[in-house]
Amino acid sequence: FNTLKRALDTAVRDGLIETNPLASLARPVSRPSPVPVTSADDVDNAILPDVANLRIGPMVTFIALTGCRLGEASGLRWADVDLEEGTATIRRSSVTAESTKTDRARTVPLLPEVVDSLRTWRQKQRQERLVMGPGWQDTQGLVFTAGTGAPIDLHNARRDMQRVLRRHGIETARPFHSLRHGLASRLLARDVPLPVVSAILGHSSIRVTADVYGH
Repeated sequence: FNTLKRALDTAVRDGLIETNPLASLARPVSRPSPVPVTSADDVDNAILPDVANLRIGPMVTFIALTGCRLGEASGLRWADVDLEEGTATIRRSSVTAESTKTDRARTVPLLPEVVDSLRTWRQKQRQERLVMGPGWQDTQGLVFTAGTGAPIDLHNARRDMQRVLRRHGIETARPFHSLRHGLASRLLARDVPLPVVSAILGHSSIRVTADVYGH
């Protein structure tokens, strides 16, 4: 719209047309595409059992039951995870970022099944590190890595997740973000206070949470 409007302004200036037909029109407001909401039943009875033996399994479990963003999970470090207390502190929005999307770190609770998943995953990762020896690529102490220690490839993770969803006839658009929306909806349906849900999701304000999940 803006490009066309500027082009027509130029045409008016050059005498090619008398007036700009877009001059009195407001710029159209773009609305984000709705994100699917993965139901609790789909998560508990289809997705988590399916990914249990997949490379992305621990990360899917973590995201589905903490509401973290995919980038946040990919940048999570073991130093920020306390399996004894059952918490994880989200400090970065990606592997290369220095802060979260809102510039504020937040601590999320880890359900027992997430703690168990991370314990098992840590043992497997340690074994992979021993096998790779000097070839181990992780220098940050990342929680979720490829078999070489490299950061998780997010494109491949989304593709693998979409395959899982497709097997169960579940909407595949924005596969990880739909897990985040699903957790938020589950918490609100259980009457968890909106401020608490907002804090878990890491929104910049309660208003953002209300705008997204007010329905």
